[in-house]
Amino acid sequence: MNDQNTHSDTELPDFLREIAFQEINETPELRAAKLIELKESINALTQPDEKIEDLSDRNLIRFLRSRKYDVQRALESTIKWQKFYHSFRDILKDFTQEEARLCSNFLEVIHEVLTMIPSLSAENLIYPI
Repeated sequence: MNDQNTHSDTELPDFLREIAFQEINETPELRAAKLIELKESINALTQPDEKIEDLSDRNLIRFLRSRKYDVQRALESTIKWQKFYHSFRDILKDFTQEEARLCSNFLEVIHEVLTMIPSLSAENLIYPI
């Protein structure tokens, strides 16, 4: 497991730091506390296929930010990601670093777009006239 971290791994540029504060109330103190809480939750998992291998701050912060620092939801995301990764490990192992980076970036964009779309129901669908 990779557990080596540096403060700069999760630090944002100034313009993004302000956005993160406004949108998800991210502060250095919150980030540090939630990273510890998420790592403890991951370490408490009993199923081997649920434990995420990369416990670096840089990796885990992605899950926390995407779930607005809700540790339980971030934990669920790490478990889903780990199961996905293990299910497709044979396919993913042949990716070059660049292909993996591009795929990861694409999946992150898709995830962000999908999390911005409200749940679809009859009440919030807009029908063209």
